[in-house]
Formats: sequence, structure tokens, C-alpha cells
Amino acid sequence: LTNGLVGYWTFDGKDTNWSTRQLTDSSGNGNTATIAGGMPMTTTPTIGKIGQAFQFRAVGGDVILTGISLGTVHSLSVWVKPKDGSDGIIAGGGYNDGYMLYISGITASDVFWYRDGGNASIASSGAMGGLTVGKWTYIVVVRNGTSVTFYKNGVPYGAGLGTNNAITVQSLSDQAGGLPTKAALDDVRIYNRALSAAEVQQLYNAGR
Repeated sequence: LTNGLVGYWTFDGKDTNWSTRQLTDSSGNGNTATIAGGMPMTTTPTIGKIGQAFQFRAVGGDVILTGISLGTVHSLSVWVKPKDGSDGIIAGGGYNDGYMLYISGITASDVFWYRDGGNASIASSGAMGGLTVGKWTYIVVVRNGTSVTFYKNGVPYGAGLGTNNAITVQSLSDQAGGLPTKAALDDVRIYNRALSAAEVQQLYNAGR
């Protein structure tokens, strides 16, 4: 599913260069990501949902720098395997800098959050049931102007946004270090368009 794909990081060994600390963008758009110096080469790679994944340790130095500027229509998809019940930003810039995906209440209510780049409005999925520690879950965020829809394993949950500010995906995990994720991430995709429900299901089925 390549239409509108602007960033795609597999975390597979063939796409990871530890000597330059770079992740190849498999979308073909040249959005190479940088592996921050705090991420250790020996313990970061782990068995993924599709090939290899990266394990984040919930420390400020564990971050992948992406720097993709988006408008108000875009989508993010990612496989997530929590290591424990810690909250954390999966993709964004920092708690006060806008984010595409922040997960709270991981083992209990499991709420997904989106904050626009102007910090003017926050969208919430509402309770979706907890993620299971040590188990992969497929999460997609689709924004179409002032509307945000979250998906968990292909099931949609709607949430309004209310404003029309753009966003920049500065990093995977929290670049500011306030709410870094403690989870393994795999197969991260960013689109500059709104994925349909059928396309979300297609991506989910491809990784099941």
C-alpha cells in the first residue's frame, strides 16, 4: 500500500546502519531516520511482528529522529508491543509539541491521544480495552482535517479534533524525553493522506 506513503521504517537489519546510526526509509522518499546515540546496538534490535523491531526503554535517549512535516490530512500505522504498563508517546515531538500517538492506561483502559501541532486541540479514542504486555497490537491514527479516527487491530474508534493545525512528526518516542515509550515498535508507516477503513484492514491483515 504505497499511495501517499512518505515514511516507512521496517527496523529490519537490512534497513539499519549502526555505523552511521541511520534507518533507511523504505517508502523511497529519502526520509532517512536517525537513531539517537542513547540507543544501544546490542539490545535495541529485537524479534518483531514482521522481521525485526526496535525495543525502546522509556529513557530520553531512546528516540528515532524523523522530522517529517505533515499538513492536516495524514495517517500513521505501527505495531506496538508494550514491555509493561507505562504510558508513552509513540510518535510526535514531545508532550507540548504535538504528537500523532500517545498511549495511556496501557494495561487497563488503553486510551489513544492525538494533539495537533498548535497544541490547541486534543483528540482521544476513549477507552478501548487494555493492551496486553508482551503482545503485539496494531494501531493506526487517521486524521482528515478536523476529524481523527483511531484503529486498534482494525477496529475503528472515532474522535473529533476541532481545530485545523498541522503537525510535524519529529520523532518516534518522545524527543523531549518527558513521556518516552517503553515498548517494541515495528513497521512504522506515515502517509500524507487519510487511509480508508478497508486500507487499514488490509495493512492489519498483512501483518497478522
